[in-house]
Amino acid sequence: MASSSTPSSTITLTKKHHVFLSFRGEDTRVGFTSHLYDALSRKQIVTFIDYELVRGDEISPALLKSIQESMIAVVIFSKDYASSKWCLRELAEIMKREKLHELIVLPVFYNVDPSDVRKQTGPFKDSFARHENESQEEVQEWREAFTKASNLSGWGYAGTRSESELVRDIVKDVQMKLMSKYISPLSDSKGHLIGINKRIEHVMPLLCLDTMDARIIGIWGMGGIGKTTLAEVVFHQISGQFDSSCFIEVGERLENRESNCLRLEVLSKVLHDVNLELATPTILHPFIMQRLTQKRVLIVFDNVINFKQSETLVKGFNRCALGSRIIITSRDKQVLNNFEVSDHNIYEVEGLNFDEALVLFSTYAFNQNCPTEGFKDLSEQMVLYAKGNPLALKVLGSHLSGMSKHEWESAFDDLQGIGDSEIFNVLKNSYDRLNDKEKDLFLDIACFFNGYFEDDIAKLLDCKYSLRVLNNKSLITIEEGGIKMHDLLQEMGRKIVTRKYPRNPGKRTRLWNSDDVIRMLEKNNGTEEVEGISLKMDNLKDVHLNLSCQVNKMPNLRLLLFTRGLRYNNKVHLPEGLNSLPDDLMILEWHRYSLRELPLNFNPKKLVKLDLSFSNIEQLWEETKAPKLKWLILAYCERLTRIPNLSDFLSLEEVDLSGCQSLVEFPSSVQQLNKLRYLSLDGCSNVTKFPLTSASIERLHLSRTAIEEVPSSIQSLTNLSQLYLSNCTRLKHVSASIFKLKSLLTLRLNGCFELETFPEISETMEILNSPKSSGKAITEPRSSIEHLNGLQFLTLSDCSNLEMLPSSICDLTSLEDLDLSYCLKLDKLPENLGNLKSLKLLIVKGSAVGQLPSSIRYLKNLELLDCSECRDLTSLPPLSGLCSLNYLNLNNCNLIEIPEDIVCLSSLRVLHLDTFKFQSLPQRIKHLANRRH
Repeated sequence: MASSSTPSSTITLTKKHHVFLSFRGEDTRVGFTSHLYDALSRKQIVTFIDYELVRGDEISPALLKSIQESMIAVVIFSKDYASSKWCLRELAEIMKREKLHELIVLPVFYNVDPSDVRKQTGPFKDSFARHENESQEEVQEWREAFTKASNLSGWGYAGTRSESELVRDIVKDVQMKLMSKYISPLSDSKGHLIGINKRIEHVMPLLCLDTMDARIIGIWGMGGIGKTTLAEVVFHQISGQFDSSCFIEVGERLENRESNCLRLEVLSKVLHDVNLELATPTILHPFIMQRLTQKRVLIVFDNVINFKQSETLVKGFNRCALGSRIIITSRDKQVLNNFEVSDHNIYEVEGLNFDEALVLFSTYAFNQNCPTEGFKDLSEQMVLYAKGNPLALKVLGSHLSGMSKHEWESAFDDLQGIGDSEIFNVLKNSYDRLNDKEKDLFLDIACFFNGYFEDDIAKLLDCKYSLRVLNNKSLITIEEGGIKMHDLLQEMGRKIVTRKYPRNPGKRTRLWNSDDVIRMLEKNNGTEEVEGISLKMDNLKDVHLNLSCQVNKMPNLRLLLFTRGLRYNNKVHLPEGLNSLPDDLMILEWHRYSLRELPLNFNPKKLVKLDLSFSNIEQLWEETKAPKLKWLILAYCERLTRIPNLSDFLSLEEVDLSGCQSLVEFPSSVQQLNKLRYLSLDGCSNVTKFPLTSASIERLHLSRTAIEEVPSSIQSLTNLSQLYLSNCTRLKHVSASIFKLKSLLTLRLNGCFELETFPEISETMEILNSPKSSGKAITEPRSSIEHLNGLQFLTLSDCSNLEMLPSSICDLTSLEDLDLSYCLKLDKLPENLGNLKSLKLLIVKGSAVGQLPSSIRYLKNLELLDCSECRDLTSLPPLSGLCSLNYLNLNNCNLIEIPEDIVCLSSLRVLHLDTFKFQSLPQRIKHLANRRH
């Protein structure tokens, strides 16, 4: 279709409804429309649906108001849509609002051809002919509305795909469009993004969203000027108007030779295909190219530094469907020109004007939008020096915050005396005032750890306080637990490392560039200056190195990181073995380590993290102490047969042995590790005994092991909050002492098909809130389940031999969700079910339940009741007491009547009925159908 409904920022976020559904009730109400409404509602998307079963010709004022109070209209064109004047007038009003950019319109062509909608032919021809006999002028308006709607990007259905798949796609599209509306205005940690609206106004005309060409535009400007921020805001505001969208950070990852990974990532996102594979690195397969031509996409390639590196990445995406848009941000205008972006399609991001800059600077220097008394002149001098660069203003303001006037004057004199780039000086000045430990941390983050979690870095490098210093000085940001360093600051940090020895990487303190690392290692010119090496093996072929001599030349090496991507099996091969490793190593990450063991003389006295995932390692060292080791990660080391005595590893916090299929047992010495919080043996299919671990353990993952019993000794794990035993197919017994674990929050037993009974719960538990079980052997939960006072969610789905529930289950006063779906032998529910005062969700779908207990009417908080596919259910008790019920599914039951009081369900919004099965319906059901949101 030719275009998409193009909303503007005038759509208010305070409208009453997210979505308005326009449909012909006789065609789709019972099936497709109700399923769509249900799916939208389950995603908390507030949707208006007109339940009127019998409509007149005139639209009520209330309905017009509902259209005006909606953000999106989904118009379902079906064969008889045009036969209803009500529908036609509804559509005319919708398209008026769309023209005013007050409404996004999504058409759905349900068993009709879009061209018939566009031309009013086929099933619509006779209806329009009849209407023209009454009012030609109004009919012309309806025809125009039909034509305009048919030209919008929407969804087609002709029976060649499942309705459920179509519903999922529509809901996903609606969610994305709503998300784009809720993004503006954006703000940073200190307040609104100053000056952003003016810059958006420069970019939008370049995009020309109302034209149907495929277009590339550029956003150009110096580092720190706000290119990425501007691109992010624009992306969030318009991404909902495209079939697919993707925002990708290019610069740093291309430096690490990740071009193929990036290209595959973009293709997977825009084609919605997570299993996509590329046969060749530079030329796209014709089938993939053909798929791209059918997608109207929005792609942002952020921070493109080098045209030659990026050419393959961007190549091909300019052939996406008409209406597609690509945005490239770069500091280098020539890069944009090389991508054939003409000058008139490039926006040069300007610095903040003086007033904007002073507000931003003051926000960080004084925590207010203007300078403190006595600092006005100095503030203006600083602002003028920063030349409107937002990053420089933030860093400078944070650096000066809390300083005396004399210190301000000294700082300004320092800036004036340096002859390099002024912006670089602003950033470097803050770096120079750090102490040595803070400088080392800044450089480590710039070279290796940008994007890591704050807690992980704090533990790895013992730097919690220093991280806060860097954050307070705006040299990093800490958001949602993650560390982020601006690319200009990262560039400055790396420049500090490289500028002393630009052509001799072996004399630098840190190496992160793949070419530099390989060149240094191949030439054997490492030195004692080297403290850290990072080699990302994505897109690299296997590397053959002689490291034995090299390691001896780098005695101060602290960090050695040879890491791999998930899709690649590259290795660093050591044909001559490895004789030693530096004793000062703090972090050793070596994925696919090719040798069977670590050097025998390695003394890991300072080692904090050891990660040898996917390696050939068969055993670790014997009788070696690693007093500082906190992370031991040997995941998917399939040849690993045993773990050594760990009693001297007293700092261990996390041990991950997932997928170690040759591992038979876990050492009992782990009981002495009083700091151990996490242990995973997930997928260790030869481990048969429950591991005896430390009482400090909080998370224990034992899924897919051969464990047969959870012993009574588990009660000693007093801090355990998560226990995963999913798909332990040999597990037959769980000790009742498990319920003495007062900290237990999550228990997973699904897929344990040999487990016949739940253990007896001998004492009260206030905490456990999410047990999950499924299996063939369980016939009845223990009556002692009543002791789980804190239980909120109970899932017993697919327990095919479950015959009854104990009445004590109804004493769980905190229970909110009860899922009994597909319990094929469960034929009744406890009579005292009404005692579950907190219950909000009850699912008995596909069970053998033949009658609901009369006490169900006392469930005042019940919001969802799903009895679908209960073939033995023939009648319902009175339901009038369910005052919170908004969803009731009775599809595919054998009900022949429903109670009269169903019309009294004041909160009911979704009702699924197979109406053709009923001998009669309540006379007042029309009152239920008339109900509005």
